[in-house]
Amino acid sequence: MKKILTLIFASLFAFSFLAPLSAQEDIIPLEGELTDSGDDADIDFPYYDNHDTDHIVAIWDYADALTDDEESKLIAAMSPFTKWGDSLFLISDDESEMDSKETAESLMKDYTDRAIFVVDLYRKEMYLHTTGAIHDVIDEEISEAIVDGIVESAANGDFCAGMESAYENMISLLSDGKSPAPYEPLTYTNSETSLSAKVMDEADLLSAEEEKMLLSEMQNMTQWGNALFYTTTQNAGVSSQELAAITYERVFGKDSDGSIFLIDMNQRRLEIRSYGAVYGTITNDYAQTITDNIYKKASGGNYYDCASEAFKQMTTLLAGGKIRQPMKYISNYLLALALALIICYFYMRSQPKTSNEKAQPKADPVFNGTVNNISVTKGRLSSRVIQSSSGGGGRSGGGGGGHSGGGGGHSF
Repeated sequence: MKKILTLIFASLFAFSFLAPLSAQEDIIPLEGELTDSGDDADIDFPYYDNHDTDHIVAIWDYADALTDDEESKLIAAMSPFTKWGDSLFLISDDESEMDSKETAESLMKDYTDRAIFVVDLYRKEMYLHTTGAIHDVIDEEISEAIVDGIVESAANGDFCAGMESAYENMISLLSDGKSPAPYEPLTYTNSETSLSAKVMDEADLLSAEEEKMLLSEMQNMTQWGNALFYTTTQNAGVSSQELAAITYERVFGKDSDGSIFLIDMNQRRLEIRSYGAVYGTITNDYAQTITDNIYKKASGGNYYDCASEAFKQMTTLLAGGKIRQPMKYISNYLLALALALIICYFYMRSQPKTSNEKAQPKADPVFNGTVNNISVTKGRLSSRVIQSSSGGGGRSGGGGGGHSGGGGGHSF
């Protein structure tokens, strides 16, 4: 596999420096033959050749993860990159001895001013590698931030949208000629417990001052566990529960104690999930109760008040206090009322009949026969629970869960 990919990549970029077959710049397939171990291998993939700069961009979709339309759309998004250098997007699902990083580095060896983005579906990894002048702008730290920015799209299987976003960011950086600092969440680390609180407002629901105020309020939770506030507008294809689990694991790891409060603007849903020892206190029922208590604030656009109240109530529970549970009391009242009605019904049924009452044959509500000309067949009602599973890829793995955790949420 390593030898094949290296030969193809070398052939591709050697071809880019040959005299163009046509003066027209267009998205065209490249067909040719490469020899590996005596066998011919035909290649046919979309690429764009900028004849003014002699740079090209190409897509090698060995996993067949993109449709033809998506490939054309993505090539169009990648094409401006040729102003500065060459680039390749490689996606595969084959078992290989090399991971995504090793694959990228082996293909980029001895090349300058180039970028390669590798998606390894077998290992569920992504890696962006740059060289030369491209690397001067898009270094390791920036590359990692770009990869992190498309984790959700990759987890949802929308590689076209994810790569469009990645190349848009890279082209913007190259246009500016400098590397702005990558997005850094506000972070506080408790020196005594080594637990952290983070504010990741990617949906930009809070002002800078509100982010600082919220982080200050979240610090109290770090006595018991990590605390994460996360907002997004780009979630699609996975539930808010799954997104919360994926994000918490990506930030704090599988086996850490803590909670995440998510505001999913795409699905208009609030979600709280807790893990480890914190989950022992902030259970599914309490997570549901807290989101019941605060969803109206989110509905009214008061996102800071919503998040602030969520973490205040979680901290109160962890400190041994109590929170109001109006929905629980209403549910208990309705349950008690229903129970009283059932008791009254059976009490009336158990009373002896008076002498004036005539015995009437009792009707079985489910029997063989007809009632008012409607045929009824005696039988039993059964139901099935159909379970579904979903998963996704990330920078180095994917999916949420793997340790004790759970939560609840509310639409807004």
